Amino acid sequence: MELFGIIIIFLIIFIALAIRENSKSKNNHFPGINYAGPQYLIEAGKSLGCRMNATGTYGTGTLDGVTFSLKTFVGQNEQLGTEVFINHTLPVRGLSNITKENMLSRIKKDFGKDDVVIGDGFFDDKMLIKTQNSCGLAALLNHNTRKRIQRLYEISASFEISNSWIRTNLRFNDNSKQAIIDLVKAAVAVSASLVRESDTRQMLMDNIFSDPEPGVRLNNLELLASNFPSSPELMQVYEDALADPSLNVQVAAASLLGEKGMSHLLELAKNGNPEKLLLLKIIRLLGEHRHLAGKNFLLDLFTRTGNREIKIAILHACEGMASEELIPFLAGMLEEKDHTILAPVIGALGTCGNLDIMERLYTLYKNSLHPGIREEASRAMSKIQGRFGVERGWLSVAELAGTEGGLSLADEAGEGSLSLTEEKESEE
Repeated sequence: MELFGIIIIFLIIFIALAIRENSKSKNNHFPGINYAGPQYLIEAGKSLGCRMNATGTYGTGTLDGVTFSLKTFVGQNEQLGTEVFINHTLPVRGLSNITKENMLSRIKKDFGKDDVVIGDGFFDDKMLIKTQNSCGLAALLNHNTRKRIQRLYEISASFEISNSWIRTNLRFNDNSKQAIIDLVKAAVAVSASLVRESDTRQMLMDNIFSDPEPGVRLNNLELLASNFPSSPELMQVYEDALADPSLNVQVAAASLLGEKGMSHLLELAKNGNPEKLLLLKIIRLLGEHRHLAGKNFLLDLFTRTGNREIKIAILHACEGMASEELIPFLAGMLEEKDHTILAPVIGALGTCGNLDIMERLYTLYKNSLHPGIREEASRAMSKIQGRFGVERGWLSVAELAGTEGGLSLADEAGEGSLSLTEEKESEE
């Protein structure tokens, strides 16, 4: 509670500072009507071919087909600043906004209010990205566009890129003819890169195979798969992505390719030396896709590894595979003393087990003092009962009156119905 209180206090301080800085920025204003513009702005405007107003405080021009304006303003402490403004229209549906990351946005991110992630480490760390169309914006933010925005980041005091404009300021101590020219060129380059013919699907595919950042390639692959219906063309993209140098990209692509993808994942797990988190994902996918060809590898890995998390992941994969071929392995684990291992063993038997395992599950249900284990055993028996089409209640878990209990045909149940007998039939 003390730590939480300290965090709240710091949060309040940071918010107050941010509000203070914001209020200062709102004090920015145009110089008076009789104020003569600074010489550096007039000279920069002349070099850029701008039409300047009579006082030299504002001008407009065109560079590489992009129209821009520049102006001087009076900021905090009566310092002169320079702003460059460009009107444009991004080819992305919904609102989008890119600015420099700031103290307040970092706090929000730390508290789980994440902005959009592109997959480029520098870009994701330094930029605050908000959009209603993650797919469209990610497609636009290819390597070339991100580098241009990074250049704007480096030479400006602030910038904002929205659907309708780019607004950027120089640092107060950076005002000079060349600094203004550089800022205009950087802003124009960003706008020109963003405002172009937009085929989101094609741009995502291009990014998957051209971007040098593996995180960007992965992000574009996932966006392509989640936003566009499967087709022979996309399946070929996923297959080609199996050759990506990044194992993360390969795993994501394989997960979209069904049986062929699972064979690739199994080979990666055997020979690709994936890191733990990626190995866990591969194990999960092998189970979800019921890739029984991976059974022997998983069982061998279970025996070799001392990592509990990997062991549990393998047992969950066994549950997903739902194969009776796994019964001997799982049945051999029913004496496990570690409840975190025993619980998923029982869970796997619920999908893999047959009627022959019912007696051992019932004995475990009856004798265990651990409520979680009893619950798992009960659930597993219910699943087996359901899979074999036995009506609920006919495969009974009634007390065995101190005996071992047998699995037998119930006299009153009719042909094919089964129950656990309450006591052994007396010998005649």
